[in-house]
Amino acid sequence: MPLSSHDPVYRHILADAFRSALRNVRAWPLAFFAGIFLTGSVSDLLWKMMNLGVEEGRGLFPSLSGLWSNAMTVWPSLRLTDLILGSLQVLQGTALLLILTAAVFGFSVICQGAIVFIIGTSSPEGKRGRIREALTVGARAFWPVCVLNILILAGLWAVRMLVAALLLVAVQAGTAMTFLAYVIAFVAFVLVAAAAIVIQVLAVNAMILQGATLSKALERAAHLLHHHWIIATEIAVILFGIALGGAMLVVAINAVISIPVFILITTAAIIQSPALLHFLLGTTVTVFILSVLLVGALQIMLQYATWTLLYQRLGEGGALPKIHRWIRQVTRRYSVPGS
Repeated sequence: MPLSSHDPVYRHILADAFRSALRNVRAWPLAFFAGIFLTGSVSDLLWKMMNLGVEEGRGLFPSLSGLWSNAMTVWPSLRLTDLILGSLQVLQGTALLLILTAAVFGFSVICQGAIVFIIGTSSPEGKRGRIREALTVGARAFWPVCVLNILILAGLWAVRMLVAALLLVAVQAGTAMTFLAYVIAFVAFVLVAAAAIVIQVLAVNAMILQGATLSKALERAAHLLHHHWIIATEIAVILFGIALGGAMLVVAINAVISIPVFILITTAAIIQSPALLHFLLGTTVTVFILSVLLVGALQIMLQYATWTLLYQRLGEGGALPKIHRWIRQVTRRYSVPGS
């Protein structure tokens, strides 16, 4: 779509990104997994859902920590056989959790490359990316994208720990200057986190679509964000507003559903039908989870599509990136050096 001199770039990019997200509905499940390790994604909401109705400090990881603590307290009084069996059970649960976490993380890394490939190779005329080929490309680029995720997550956690330390100092000191320093640090963390996530997605674009190495991908992503930070900020603010709107949509959907469900549950209680009551409760929970998954997957797909189209629109300057992308489109040999 041609750009006029009076239209903001983000309008065209967001419009094209929305059409791309709707055109690739089959890739929404991949988008959901791709967004699991992005801060502020739908995974945060799902994590809260997992702990609904659970007492504070009794979530999944706190429960595992409590299991180890109870084991260390009880084991000294057990017999050798009980001690061996108990330790094996605790180790089995820990190993299962670690394997599950590693599997989810690994599949998320593959899906990140797959989603970028699907969006980056889709045509405006309606040609959709192929899921199997996209997963193959994502798997080939696993290690560079994995290292990129680890670097981004480690950096975000380091900054977050620094902000937490400043909050502790502010609470202990209780002075206006320390609280002001905490507020400034918190704002800086939000900006750093937003920039890191944008750089992560743009770097994946450079690796998948242009065959850049990890260092070159980070360099190109940082260069694009540095030179087009105003457009990136506009897009980030709009995407944040869309995310809030999506959360409100989920609440509205469940508010509308809750009215007839409440009437039916009351009816089931009056006629004393446990089967109907359990069916209604199960249906309500299912509808809530599906609405969260659909809205969340659409939003993540829209975010990836937006940053991918932005990268294609503004980040392919120079002859070498264009040659790389042209060769990849012709030969269909998508791989990342070092993968």
